[in-house]
Amino acid sequence: MQYLDYIIRFDSRNCINYPNVVCQSFYQDIIGFYSFIIFFIIILFILKKNNEISLIIFSSFLVKSLIAFFDSFVMQLPENQEDGLHFYLLSSKYNFSTLNDFFSTFIFSKDFQKYAVIIGGIFSIFGKSYLLMKMINVFISIISTLIFWKIAKKLFNENFGSKIATLIFSFHPAILIYSTSVLREPFIVLIFIITIYFYIKFIISFKYKYLLISLLVSVMQLIFHPGMLFTTFLVLFFSIFYSIIKFFSIINILKIISMTFLIFIVSSFVILNTNSGYFNFSSNQALVDIIFWKQFYSQLHAGSSFPNFLVTNNPILILLYSPIRLIYFIFSPFYISKLSYLLGFLTGFINFILLFLIIKNYKIIIKDYLFFSLFSIFIILALFFSIFTGTSGTAFRHRAKFDFLLLILLIPLLEQYFFKFKQKFIKYNE
Repeated sequence: MQYLDYIIRFDSRNCINYPNVVCQSFYQDIIGFYSFIIFFIIILFILKKNNEISLIIFSSFLVKSLIAFFDSFVMQLPENQEDGLHFYLLSSKYNFSTLNDFFSTFIFSKDFQKYAVIIGGIFSIFGKSYLLMKMINVFISIISTLIFWKIAKKLFNENFGSKIATLIFSFHPAILIYSTSVLREPFIVLIFIITIYFYIKFIISFKYKYLLISLLVSVMQLIFHPGMLFTTFLVLFFSIFYSIIKFFSIINILKIISMTFLIFIVSSFVILNTNSGYFNFSSNQALVDIIFWKQFYSQLHAGSSFPNFLVTNNPILILLYSPIRLIYFIFSPFYISKLSYLLGFLTGFINFILLFLIIKNYKIIIKDYLFFSLFSIFIILALFFSIFTGTSGTAFRHRAKFDFLLLILLIPLLEQYFFKFKQKFIKYNE
């Protein structure tokens, strides 16, 4: 709220003559309204080429736009009150007069500032606008929905399960809330979903040009979230692994699991016993201290933090507690003590249902390497982020970046359950 107070003091006259939650001028909101019209026209062109999901795309854009306007003129969303507003203020301070000025600032800025620099560049061209910043995220989320649909169509054609999964993705609570914010999450999701799209094309076609595109796209995470660069190594690992399987004609999933387990043991032995390197738990106490500090800092967020016993600076206990942290990361919060926890609880419940159905139908993962690798990427990412996460709120933000992987795995089950329900419904009405 300290950032909001700053804006009110900075331009309080706008709140008297023209009401707006962040006290912007009429001109600034006109810029945002024009951006809505421009993006709406672009969406109409997109609908013509994607008639199968036109209703999903159109309704998603309208609902998200309405939420963005509600946030501007009625009541500011929680995600925009602190971190979001901080990014907006950071973006607003930039005023680039030349491209050289923009690129030099972008190159030498810190990783968490690069998103603000990009938005600052847009502001330098069109003018500063809180609503414009949100409409950019709304449009980015629509592009993510379109890529998700292309993934679903690539794997399962234009069946009902693909459409239902796309609908769920578009209106997923986490996607919905961040696509109407002024945070960088929509860009992170877009980059990762494009990465997965080309990874899937590589697995299906076995053409290395798609793997190269996937890796190049994933490297762009350096701009928005360096932690998500870990996805580059995961995609590369499972691609190399797949190439080995194809080369040696290994099709038995037990062999795949055995090889994965063997690689894990060997890599863990190297990591824990090398005399140098960032990942050396035994000799590099700095990494352990970073993990401990992030976990300890989370305890300051009373009510949303993970249990105290999970906070430790013992590297062995960090590893032993990791399965428990994984459960908290994917499913927490487990109860609603505040209204602000409602969305987190809802996404955790959705993840529980999705994982329950996937595990119940585990054969879809066991029989297919692509599904096996996508499920593994989800679990590894969740485990990785859970080690550095200590609150349900932070977990909600991080898991929003890759929850869509579970939806991809569930598409064939959605089709199956739909036909079962349809048959029962018809039989009941006979």
